[in-house]
Amino acid sequence: MAYDPDPPTQLLPTHQQGRHAAPGSPNRWLFGVIGGAAVLAILLGILTGLLLTGGTPEPKHTAAGPTAAAEPTEEETLEPSPEVTTVSPSPTRKPSPAPAKKTAAQLIASTRALLDSYARAGRVDEEAADILGGDLRDLARDVASGRTRRAWSDLTDAGRHLRNLHEEDQVGDREYQALAAALTEIAKALPRT
Repeated sequence: MAYDPDPPTQLLPTHQQGRHAAPGSPNRWLFGVIGGAAVLAILLGILTGLLLTGGTPEPKHTAAGPTAAAEPTEEETLEPSPEVTTVSPSPTRKPSPAPAKKTAAQLIASTRALLDSYARAGRVDEEAADILGGDLRDLARDVASGRTRRAWSDLTDAGRHLRNLHEEDQVGDREYQALAAALTEIAKALPRT
């Protein structure tokens, strides 16, 4: 058999019909774009997941069974038994104690201070400040001497006066709301008759 240095050549078709496309066809380019977009979407999903979890996955804690023994770590201060290593629980945040409820006398004093600050700033009419201040003084005196029924009467008077003074524009809207809320708190703390 002799070697033919110049064998006859045959032309191949440039476009094939069917599932596969020639290297320069638009279909191959489209598959490349779709594949690149899929890879990009996967990478973005992974990066988003890492950003949402803070970048590091949370370690999973598994309890050691009776047959498994764990290696003690530097953080553990308990002496391990020969069979099972005891892991001390992580410290938990103690709930902050609930703030102590203020007494009626304390609430009256803070309401008087609020009224005085409004009067000094000119946010409450001088006459309104005098009327409401008198009601709060009477209320404080009755609470201090244990006259609960009289204190409720004074509190009712203070609420009525506040409402009337607001309607007469001697007390502004915001000041009215703050003072009314303060009177409501006093009512919650005032002993029932």
